[in-house]
Amino acid sequence: YGEETELQMRIFKALPEFRAYSDPRLYVYHLVAAKKMTIGWVIRANIAHGRAKYHLCPRSSMRFGIVINCLWRFVELLKNSVKELFYMTLKRDKTQHPYLQNYLYESHRFREGCCGMLGFLYECVITSLSTLFRHKPEKMNS
Repeated sequence: YGEETELQMRIFKALPEFRAYSDPRLYVYHLVAAKKMTIGWVIRANIAHGRAKYHLCPRSSMRFGIVINCLWRFVELLKNSVKELFYMTLKRDKTQHPYLQNYLYESHRFREGCCGMLGFLYECVITSLSTLFRHKPEKMNS
């Protein structure tokens, strides 16, 4: 959910000469709980990743400010959803993904482009609304 990314961003900022490397001989073995292999969990997890991504995305990289960026991502969400529906129903390789669940689990467009984008948009709207309606004390006339 971005913890490692955020930590590395802080390290790179504090120590510009720091480099992170990976070794192809490195293996990570971990067990996955059965509930994490369900489509419902995948959807919830990717929405949560999208929400975290909103806070990890530097505001300076957002195109044309937050409002326009949210509108642009909403259009992207609609486009990705239509594409995903088309691929799920008509273009899915049924030998590789015999069941719809197989396809949804493997589909980057579904996980990132639909679920992740939905989480990002949710956080964008909630953050914008909370900023807009934050109570500001009135100035006292003297």
